[in-house]
Amino acid sequence: MDYYLLHEKQLNEIEKIKEEIMTELGTRNIDFEMKRSPSSGELFTKFYELYAHQRKDNAND
Repeated sequence: MDYYLLHEKQLNEIEKIKEEIMTELGTRNIDFEMKRSPSSGELFTKFYELYAHQRKDNAND
């Protein structure tokens, strides 16, 4: 599992970011999960955690 910390301004580019992650990991067999980051200490800025999980059905791709 890979984890990426995103600034709220990056959310409008989420599909591009996902494509880059799939290229970096060398597979399109990825499930993504996004959560609001609890480590975001800023009042006016939100951060999000994007998790990339390789699907278990084809884990050897």
